[in-house]
Amino acid sequence: MAMRRHARAAGMPRREGGSPQASEGRRGKLEIRLLGSPEVLWRGQPLAIPRRAVRALLYLLATTLEAVPRDQLHFLFWPNEPDTLARRRLTHLLTHLRRSLPTASALACQDDHVMLRPEDTWSDVCAFRRGCDGREDGDAVDALEATVRLYRAPFLEGFGLRAANEFEGWIRDQRSDLEHRYRNLLQRLMETWSDRGRPDRALEYGLRYLRSDDLAEGIHARVIALRALMGDRLGAVRHFEELTALLDRELGVSPLPETRAALQESLGAIRTSEHEPTSPPQWTTLPTLEAPLVGRDGPLARMTSSLERAQAGIGSVVWLIGEAGVGKSRLLEEFAAGLPRGAPLLNGSSLRGGEEVPYYALAEALRSGFRRQGLPSDIPARYLAAASRVLPELMDEPGHPPSATPEPGEARAFVLEALEELVRRLVGSGTPGVLCLDDLQWADAETLEWLAVFGRGLKRLPTLLILASRSEDASILEGLRRSLARAVEVVEIQLQGLDPEAAHRLVCHVLANPSGSPSLSARLHASTAGHPFFLLETLRTLIEEGKLDGAAAGSDELPLPDTVRRVIEGRVGRLGPVARQMLEAGSVIGERFAFAAVRRTAGRSEIQALEGLEEAVARQLLHADESGYRFTHDLVRRTVEAAISPPRRQILHRRAGEALETTEPGAWTVLANHFHLGGVPEKAVVYLDRAVVQASAVFAWPEVEGLCARML
Repeated sequence: MAMRRHARAAGMPRREGGSPQASEGRRGKLEIRLLGSPEVLWRGQPLAIPRRAVRALLYLLATTLEAVPRDQLHFLFWPNEPDTLARRRLTHLLTHLRRSLPTASALACQDDHVMLRPEDTWSDVCAFRRGCDGREDGDAVDALEATVRLYRAPFLEGFGLRAANEFEGWIRDQRSDLEHRYRNLLQRLMETWSDRGRPDRALEYGLRYLRSDDLAEGIHARVIALRALMGDRLGAVRHFEELTALLDRELGVSPLPETRAALQESLGAIRTSEHEPTSPPQWTTLPTLEAPLVGRDGPLARMTSSLERAQAGIGSVVWLIGEAGVGKSRLLEEFAAGLPRGAPLLNGSSLRGGEEVPYYALAEALRSGFRRQGLPSDIPARYLAAASRVLPELMDEPGHPPSATPEPGEARAFVLEALEELVRRLVGSGTPGVLCLDDLQWADAETLEWLAVFGRGLKRLPTLLILASRSEDASILEGLRRSLARAVEVVEIQLQGLDPEAAHRLVCHVLANPSGSPSLSARLHASTAGHPFFLLETLRTLIEEGKLDGAAAGSDELPLPDTVRRVIEGRVGRLGPVARQMLEAGSVIGERFAFAAVRRTAGRSEIQALEGLEEAVARQLLHADESGYRFTHDLVRRTVEAAISPPRRQILHRRAGEALETTEPGAWTVLANHFHLGGVPEKAVVYLDRAVVQASAVFAWPEVEGLCARML
């Protein structure tokens, strides 16, 4: 790429890191360089360490030069091995490492920890971190430049242990942290030299930053301004043109208005055309999403009655059925909020497109119970071992036994039994509890089978099982419904649109007017059939466009239910460009997504991504919580995704796969799907193969068959 050639031609500082004083401080020490392809030197000469695992242990210890607990090493190298075997293997590695070192004193081994002595060892990672934190002596700029020269390339480039997934994850975490520090350091140097009136030196570090992250549009804008400041106007224009081509190829977008403005200002031209807005549109204050639950007294009363039966020791099932957006999840939240104090609650939700992820919703529900109540102390070890196939974190519990290897048929049944026992002990003892599984239409076959098994004994448990699914997918779950109905009472609640009175109460709340507008409420109810989501979206659009009075008077035409897509598109269209890009990237990832994944998919800086997401949250298109972001409704996600052009959607799927490789490396099926849709079939096959191994481990044979068919 031409932009990368410019960066290489800019005369970067030499990469061999450290000042002469620093080199003096390394004499007589074991020298370990991990920033780039790893190197181990003794007295200036390479030191050969034959075994890869021994080198991996040395590199890990060299990243800190502090005591590392043996338990941490056991987990990173042998997470699935019994403690006794892991201890024995670590002892062997340490013996080989000690024999490979030129000075035995460099390695210190205690009963509970291991370390490389800092007085005998020098590590570029430790020196780099000290320099980034400002703990090096000397002139500030000299110290920063000496520090940046230590960074030859990404951490442990080209090195790994394929059989040790936890160690590979540790490498990814270290690499991400060090890259973040490196880029911050380059930005500090760029700004420092710019402030000192040396745009040529500032440009060097700006271009070096772009070699590390060529989609950092904010840095591109600074580089354009620096080129213009140095009198290289032609270079500034060429850089902008190359940036435009890069963004179109990698992200399918155009430069931001701020970047265009930087070019225009640096060239002394007018800011922008009068037809190109230079600031995002102004918004009116919108009503909050926290609307009250109205028109659901009947369903709540039926759910409460079933809970009272569970309190009497008679378990049953409540099944909520309704179309998307009718308020199933909102009703579940209201019911859960009204549970008696201390009542156990397990809640999980199936993953859209996760039909090939075994036990996803059940695992999520059990984890919610562990967070609230902790792991039951009296759970038998054999159940803990079997359940750890679905919940790998259980292997970290004290006294976790090694997994047995019974016959596949027996093992599959035992996994079902172990998960049932965990649920029983969390919600079926003491105070009657509730197990709630939402979006059951996306559940995998294993979860549905488990529910059928669990339902056979539910009648004798003080437990209420609440299921929720979409009415349009009822045929998928008909077999489970019949199975449960044969064993236990099933209360089906069909959620419909709100009646006119409830719709009017909702409109009154949104408008903060006790009397509201009866004519507007009637028109909204008639045009949306009382569907809560459609009604609220239509009302909010009228508020945004300032058409409430006309609608109430009957002079303005209201959006019809089948135009909700266009209603959402209209709201999305009023977002700024970065907020729209974040929504598009999120829609490709899924209904829920983490900040790191969506930022990398969209290719924006942390600040840009955060501001864009905050705008989408403020516009009530996204919800934000401690786990990340989710669309306020799947209809919003589907509408946003449908508006993306096919070439751009393919780009975003590829980038989503690349992002999730770092943030969720174990989500094999999801990764395979993104790379398949992103036009990278060779990577999709690799991840499908890993998903087959994962599904086989829990004996999910229908999923294995489906995955193999996709591979073929």
